[in-house]
Amino acid sequence: MIDQLSRLAILHGTDKFGYHDYTPNYFSLLESWRMRPLRMLEIGVGGYGFEDRGGESLATWRDFFPQAQITAIDIQRKTMALGPRVKILQGSQVDAPFLAGPVAECGPFDIILDDGSHLNEHVIETFGLLFDGLAPGGIYLIEDVQTAFMPRYGGSLALTAPNSVGHFADLLVDLSLGRAGEIAAIERFHNIIALHKRGRDTDPLPAHADRRIRAALDAGKSVRRADPALDLAPELARHEAGPDGQNAGILVAAAGQAGDGAALGALIRDLGPEGVILLQGGPVAAGLLREIFTQIDHREIRANFPQAPIQDYARHVLSLSIHADGAVLEIGDNNYPSNFAFDPHEPRAAAALATMGEVMQDPAASQTGLLQYTGILKRFSGIEAAFGLVDRLAASGCIDPRYYQLAVLRMQRTANWAEVLRLSEEALAHLPENPHFVVTKTRAMRMLGQGAEAEALLRDAYARDPRGRAVVVALARLEQDAGRMAEAIALYEQSINLFPLGGRSLQLRNLIALCEGAGAQQAAARASRQLIALVPDDALAQRILAKTDPD
Repeated sequence: MIDQLSRLAILHGTDKFGYHDYTPNYFSLLESWRMRPLRMLEIGVGGYGFEDRGGESLATWRDFFPQAQITAIDIQRKTMALGPRVKILQGSQVDAPFLAGPVAECGPFDIILDDGSHLNEHVIETFGLLFDGLAPGGIYLIEDVQTAFMPRYGGSLALTAPNSVGHFADLLVDLSLGRAGEIAAIERFHNIIALHKRGRDTDPLPAHADRRIRAALDAGKSVRRADPALDLAPELARHEAGPDGQNAGILVAAAGQAGDGAALGALIRDLGPEGVILLQGGPVAAGLLREIFTQIDHREIRANFPQAPIQDYARHVLSLSIHADGAVLEIGDNNYPSNFAFDPHEPRAAAALATMGEVMQDPAASQTGLLQYTGILKRFSGIEAAFGLVDRLAASGCIDPRYYQLAVLRMQRTANWAEVLRLSEEALAHLPENPHFVVTKTRAMRMLGQGAEAEALLRDAYARDPRGRAVVVALARLEQDAGRMAEAIALYEQSINLFPLGGRSLQLRNLIALCEGAGAQQAAARASRQLIALVPDDALAQRILAKTDPD
């Protein structure tokens, strides 16, 4: 059965569930906090540069914590209204004077969640600026730490500083050696790091009281010692397995028994496919701790460095929790795919997508939830699968461009040009001069016999915005259909650099074919030179240049 937080995440459309597997872990961390009158800070609102987009995560937290006051910051201006308990401020996550304001006015915070820029240097600097603003006993969460392995975010396979995973791995080792200051425990999940601040008393959180162990005991699991000489805490001794070891879901081992990856793998095999391993009686080897801390993200590592070495145990460690007196490992299936190499057929991912489909039947699904799900359907099941949600979005009064794009496409598939025209005009009423809907409107007008009016509208749009790709391409097609090939070629040439770099080679091949058909050899050569710069061994470009540039 799906947990309450994940259900809210689906209904509100945050990617913390589905493309990511975050909310089940957050639910495990925060379930006991749900009814507290807590204070939460989330860094990053979402929606990129769109002022009225984002907030899906904030809506999820608002509903999960009905008594919480939630503050959010974003580098972009955000204007969505999420109710009186949610405040959004504009500012940078590494601007110390700015951050002092929310901490003073809305803190100290019980929960801080960094879902901001994901730049490694920012993650580390923000932690340094905000950890003091976390209340005693609070939790500091860092999301999307897979960027520690992404060079464009300052990441690397070697975890070269500044690196988020490398930085907190060092803190992890310090904690295991009893020198982590105000940090009581550190947890590591796929793409997530959680740091627990010491409570008002001075005693750190003991390893045998870790919530994974409590959950296993509550589920009726028993405790088994990997070494009979080990002393069990009284709370665990009461649940020790009998001679046959039946139902032993918790394996207690000495820290030294997991000295390296091979030894840890042996303990995992001894436990079985799932359960909990408690390592106690001394610090776990620092090298092994750092290795586990890193390799939990083995799917992310491989997505960025396909040849990187991965330890066999990495696929079986769901989470790692370090306390001052020991370590706890949750064992299970740790193969949830990277969102950068998402595999909808991986069993856990397939189950998550199926769950999304079930939850989306709830009439309480928000527009953002429906839109998020349509995107998933389009990507993995085809555009037709998403058409079934168009009417629900329309009934909700949705004016998001993603809804209009889907609705227009559905009508285009049935050649209902009158409805395409109506939807395009409705979209433009909410999104004035949007080039995509200008183009769909002019296409519908042409199909309805209003060619002159469509051409005038398209030329007017081009005069206003000669860099609007959709308009430039549509005008080029109009010129081509009218037989004005020189004008068409000039516009197609203009459009090439308006496409993302990855899409330019296809556009250049189409342009070359058009130029050849029109007998425009010099234009074909120009396009071929551009194509060769992108794809040096392209056969079409080489053939054209062999004729026009023989030397």
